[in-house]
Amino acid sequence: MVWPLRCALASLVLLVAAALCLPGLGDRDLASSHEARAGQNGVSILETGCWLLPRLFDEQLELQKPPLYYWLVAVIGWCAGAVDAWVVRLPAALASLGCAALVLGWSWRRGRFAEGVVAAGILTTCCHFTHLARIGRIDMPLTLCVTAALLSFYASSGWFAWWVGCLAVAAGILLKGPIAAALVGIVLMVSRIADPRWCRVGSTAGTDGLGHPSPWRWLGATVLIAALAAPWFVWANYATAGRLWDVFFVYHNFERGFGSATLAAHPPWFYAVRLLVDTLPWSLAVPVAVALAWRRGWWRDDPWCRFGWMWFGAIFILLSLLRFKRADYLLPAYPGLALFLATVAVRWWREQIATWCHWAAPLGFAVVVLVYAAGWGTYLAWEDRSWPYRSAAERIRGQAGVDTPVIFFRAELHPLAFHLGRPLGSVREWENLEVWAREPRPIYFVMPEEYAATWPEHLVSGRLQLVFRLGDWLTGKHDRNLVVLRNVP
Repeated sequence: MVWPLRCALASLVLLVAAALCLPGLGDRDLASSHEARAGQNGVSILETGCWLLPRLFDEQLELQKPPLYYWLVAVIGWCAGAVDAWVVRLPAALASLGCAALVLGWSWRRGRFAEGVVAAGILTTCCHFTHLARIGRIDMPLTLCVTAALLSFYASSGWFAWWVGCLAVAAGILLKGPIAAALVGIVLMVSRIADPRWCRVGSTAGTDGLGHPSPWRWLGATVLIAALAAPWFVWANYATAGRLWDVFFVYHNFERGFGSATLAAHPPWFYAVRLLVDTLPWSLAVPVAVALAWRRGWWRDDPWCRFGWMWFGAIFILLSLLRFKRADYLLPAYPGLALFLATVAVRWWREQIATWCHWAAPLGFAVVVLVYAAGWGTYLAWEDRSWPYRSAAERIRGQAGVDTPVIFFRAELHPLAFHLGRPLGSVREWENLEVWAREPRPIYFVMPEEYAATWPEHLVSGRLQLVFRLGDWLTGKHDRNLVVLRNVP
């Protein structure tokens, strides 16, 4: 295939990916706690200039996640002039494009252009991948970091690729913590164990295959990654008097990973079921691809086939062994699955050179991709573009005014808090609620209806009165029973 035609085909694939993830990013309300927290942290960074320890609008320190995603939101918000839904989601959308471009460009550079085009097309048309590309969550940028690291270490015949891999792992750690290093490390470890031919210490990478530098270079990579990622964690833990360790490392990493009575657990086969749905339409081809790779020996003689499958399989097994599971967590395994499916598909296609399938297969692939894109376009055209949290916030601020504190009592609703803006507070104990209720100035409260019905039993001197219920504006099943009250000074 001539070079201009390859450029045109690569551009078409990336154009389809952009059409899937970029249009209408800011046309709907912030839909989740993750998006609203990112928005609040981005606004706080720009307003206060405190980049190292972002805060939510209720002045709570953001200790659930490292700050890199919030830095990206703040930078884009500064360039755009404000932080809104489009700004919050843009890092994830660009990361999805980056994943497709990396898979395609890396394959092209390694002399396997057809595999790169197919892999990029498969990756961007997995339904959950497309969905998360349009949500302001950290999982998509983390997937970009894992992809960049693994592809760089796979082609680690030179120092530049090695440095890129180290930088990608460090960025992943600053996005979501040590799980980024664990995901990359488990794939590299399984690759070395599963293929003894790659384990010659001191060897360099060939045309295909995973390079294996000396142990000293691995030690240097570990030191470099720690030097890039660890300073923020050390400083933040010191600045918060150890709270970062308790909140982020102990609760959000150790207890989530290995079990906690306060977190819902899922069985080991959770991701197998989710994978069947989340990677449609291509999950239907996985059993066929596995059978072909095994029966025809492609997994033995094609390092790309092995590497893609071990990439997917290692992350899949690691996450399946953890107690707390979310469908989004499996996203970093998708590029490996796409590479495996693309390698098998292209090898099968080249065997059909004398049959009608040689022409029908590429046409069928293109039809599936275009029909998928059309389906997503139809979905976006009918997507709910209401702004319930903004409407509810406008109603509250219309009653309270822009300078009146709004206090959340035993309620966590970050999308509503984002639109309310400051002054904002959050309390959980009745004693603290009474302190606010006794204020001589007007104070407004947002709380579940069951607590609004029992406040006379707990408040000694403070008095509250119902203003209105939020059920007419909010649509979430856990949010419709929230009510707004105010104190009686």
